[in-house]
Amino acid sequence: MLKSLEPKLSVCVKLIWQPAEEGGAGAAKLVQAGVLDGRIGPKVSAIFGLHGWPGLKVGLVSTKPGPLLAATDNFTIQFHGRRARGLSASGRDPIAAMASAIVNLQQVASRDVDPTDPAVVTVGIVNGGTAINVIPDVAEFSGTARSLNAPMRKTLRQSMQRRCAGIAAAHDCELNFIWEEGYPPTTNDPAWPIM
Repeated sequence: MLKSLEPKLSVCVKLIWQPAEEGGAGAAKLVQAGVLDGRIGPKVSAIFGLHGWPGLKVGLVSTKPGPLLAATDNFTIQFHGRRARGLSASGRDPIAAMASAIVNLQQVASRDVDPTDPAVVTVGIVNGGTAINVIPDVAEFSGTARSLNAPMRKTLRQSMQRRCAGIAAAHDCELNFIWEEGYPPTTNDPAWPIM
């Protein structure tokens, strides 16, 4: 289609496919290799993110001005308690703290942020304990926080950490809050027209 429009185009159109999109930092590798600065192919003066979606027909891609794809930040939240037999009052139960935190973090997107600014917190891994009748020393869960701009990324992290610190204190546990900042959001400059 682009080749048939070539005589009418006032610019060179360069298509770039990102390898290892999730987890492999494929875009960064392409930039380092020179795909944008002209070391490989024509120099790029403007670039637009596109994405294929399962709901689109084969052969179609989708794009829009402004935020297109969310940032991906990962977290691991550990509650450190005190190991004890299940019937002992001397234990500090990190599993109870973890369970409270998982449920509580579902309120971050509905209560701590502007409802018109999308945010998602997903818990995907839960670990704790090795015996059915013993309170373990540590329980942890991990997941991802998705957002479309830098202020929301900061808000999600602060809100999650504040909530988890309060829950840890309420359960007399120690908190280890690990935040791994991932890819930033993909944002198309709204000032540039998209064909």
